[in-house]
Amino acid sequence: MKPSMRFEDEVVLEMSRARAWELINDPDVVVTCLPGAEVLEIAEDGTIKGALTLSLGPSQTRFAGRVSPVYDDETYTVDMTGQGADGKGRTRASITTSVRIDELAADQCRLAIDSSIAVSGALAAFAAAGGQAIAKRMMLDFSENLGRLGASVASAEEHVGTDSVDLAAVAKAAPTRQRLSVVGLLWRTVRDGIGRLFDRLRRTRSADGTD
Repeated sequence: MKPSMRFEDEVVLEMSRARAWELINDPDVVVTCLPGAEVLEIAEDGTIKGALTLSLGPSQTRFAGRVSPVYDDETYTVDMTGQGADGKGRTRASITTSVRIDELAADQCRLAIDSSIAVSGALAAFAAAGGQAIAKRMMLDFSENLGRLGASVASAEEHVGTDSVDLAAVAKAAPTRQRLSVVGLLWRTVRDGIGRLFDRLRRTRSADGTD
């Protein structure tokens, strides 16, 4: 399959690079930051069998597949390849993703992602048309959830000590995750776009002295 889209972006996390790396190395922790995702099984070779449930208006689609991650502790990079399909075999997808964590300060790092996604079948046209915006919104949601989780872990360490904190337990104690709503993602994308447009208009008017 030819890639339906290529996605590159980065976000800043208010946590150390070591903390962010610790969190994304644990699939059971990562999955709590992505609504609708679940880890079904982790093989001895590290291959992750999982699923992602999408809400498409009144209907739901559940994709199941496998992801093979390769972690590099020296460069703080994880490369992943995966593929999956919906339960009825109408849509198939394959993905190649690289995630890198760069240190910005003692308690601040940058999460950079480079991903190529190929979709065939019933949702191929939709992925090609709106996939870029949805992928960006998903990354922002993921980074926000990861940031909140990092804060929860830091708070837990203050109470029980660093060596006594169970990352998976803290992650599971987070608010109940909802299914991933494509409609909701599109709405938040449009809302954020309108907000940025009004911000630019306000700055332009202020610069022109028309306020």
